[in-house]
Amino acid sequence: MNFLHVSIFTYIYALLYALLEIEIEGKHGWAKKLPTFTIKKGMFKKFTFYHILMNMIVILTNTFPIFNSIGINKKALFLSIYFNTLWFLVEDFLWFVFNPYYTIKKYNKNIDWHSNQKWLFGMPLHNYIGIIILLLMTYLTNEITLLENLGFTLLATFIITYLAPFYHKFYLRCH
Repeated sequence: MNFLHVSIFTYIYALLYALLEIEIEGKHGWAKKLPTFTIKKGMFKKFTFYHILMNMIVILTNTFPIFNSIGINKKALFLSIYFNTLWFLVEDFLWFVFNPYYTIKKYNKNIDWHSNQKWLFGMPLHNYIGIIILLLMTYLTNEITLLENLGFTLLATFIITYLAPFYHKFYLRCH
């Protein structure tokens, strides 16, 4: 299994999904104006049914190719956790980068749906937890190339963040 190819796929998939979510949610975010219900209690409080379905689709489409390629075993499970975590970190961040109503400048603790958690050094706590999970899965799989792929992800995110203002202009012109 070529992990660089999987990382590129994961990144492009997260980018396209972030753009799709921007098309669906627009300036409102977190499905505020969509005809879906919000869970009021428990661990998934504030999640909408839309988000639960989205997450299930993403997990299935990220996990199946790994299990299909190397079988159902511990390594495949750890790789699945790695690439799903990577996807959610990238998609969440790129939603802000590309949404012209939020942008990277408004990626802060004042975001309604991220306001219930701690922010450290300009990032929500879940990003740090995600990075720890990525590093732990790299260790558990003994696949050092996953660190190189993480470097690719960071570089791609830096480049794409620089290009986002062009998308903002395109989006606002078309909408």
